[in-house]
Amino acid sequence: MVETSAIAAQLAGMVLGIGTPAALFIYFRNKYRISWKPFLLGLLTFFLFVQVLEAAFHGYFLYANEWTKEWLKNPWLYMLYGGLAAGIFEETGRLVMMKFALKSRRDWKDGLSFGLGHGGFEALWILGVNGVVLLSLSFFINSGSFDSLTDGQLKEALRPLRDQLVNGSPWLFLLAGLERIGAVLVHIGLSLVVLYAVKSGQLKFYWFAVLLHAIFDFPAALYQSGVIADIWLVEIFVAGVAVLSVAWIIKAKPLFERAEA
Repeated sequence: MVETSAIAAQLAGMVLGIGTPAALFIYFRNKYRISWKPFLLGLLTFFLFVQVLEAAFHGYFLYANEWTKEWLKNPWLYMLYGGLAAGIFEETGRLVMMKFALKSRRDWKDGLSFGLGHGGFEALWILGVNGVVLLSLSFFINSGSFDSLTDGQLKEALRPLRDQLVNGSPWLFLLAGLERIGAVLVHIGLSLVVLYAVKSGQLKFYWFAVLLHAIFDFPAALYQSGVIADIWLVEIFVAGVAVLSVAWIIKAKPLFERAEA
């Protein structure tokens, strides 16, 4: 039985994680007059460079290629691979889009909009798609339909999710939404780093963004591989980086203004 508190936490996490980028877009549009174009390009960047290109890359190295599949079972190599792959694909996506599709929109507010689109679509994908699956499975379990499944393979494949829903702490579902808020702030910060690289013509800031992105993803990779056992350590790290990102977002505004002068 999935407790009502767990279902409520799932819904709250979805609302927090998806609603926050939407609320930020409305706020920034009213305050800074941010444009839709960078926002939509940020969304497109995540879909194309993460869901298409990076997903195909992972499909080969993590599943199709037996040699790399075994090699990447080492948690530290997996950490380096996962972090650097995310950094390279996502920051290269930002660089390409900003350089060729944002020629007339390279101000600080455009970085805000782009980052919101990128991070907002990621939140929608992770919490929206996964959230619908988890909520559907929760109702499936509570109605007794899960136990009546005749397909043994499907039942075994869904069992880890069932155990998570039945035995997991409701806080973990709410935490997923809070984590996405932090991730959105980091995406805005990284978008401003890459946009500044394009605006100033200093490619070193792009490489800096790749490195920062990889470091941001390292703890999550170590948690997935079992090296870090406590999810709260990962979430504290995410929160800390999010706070630093906010500080950078604020400090970047006059930096862009000086670059314009």
